[in-house]
Amino acid sequence: MNLLKRKRSQKVSYQLLSDTWIDLQEYYFEDTNANSFDSFRRNIKKIAIIKNEINICNACEMLIRCGQSDGFDILESIGIKAKEFDLIKSEIFRRETKIKLIESKMNKANTEESVKFYEMLARVEMNLPHEVNLDTMTLERWVNKLKAIREKQEAANRVYNERKGLNKKRR
Repeated sequence: MNLLKRKRSQKVSYQLLSDTWIDLQEYYFEDTNANSFDSFRRNIKKIAIIKNEINICNACEMLIRCGQSDGFDILESIGIKAKEFDLIKSEIFRRETKIKLIESKMNKANTEESVKFYEMLARVEMNLPHEVNLDTMTLERWVNKLKAIREKQEAANRVYNERKGLNKKRR
């Protein structure tokens, strides 16, 4: 996250850095790895839903403490049948644990993606007449290079398949 700052000593809110990181991941995965992007999007959605449930639990707990029994009805609508504060807290902790597990899974995927990146870099460099200078490469240029190589490969595959079809017709 600190690499997202213009200056390392700069004070930037964690939320802003997190939002920026998510935006960068979306931009990268959307154009380079559709499967990872779909998985990333599903996990973000799960986390958002669970955070909303936690907020509902906290709000319902406050309602109940203020004597509003409809807090129990709202809890039941999200699948919580608890009638005691300890059990409601337990449900909140359970959901917080779910979030941590999903985030852990996402971090593991990011680590695996890092290894895949260097494998991809090697394949990209095989398609170029020069090495890629990662110090000067921007994310936008990288994504566009990958798109261009993919399009070139798809065109080559189409030509190959067309030639293969012509050879079968000649026989």
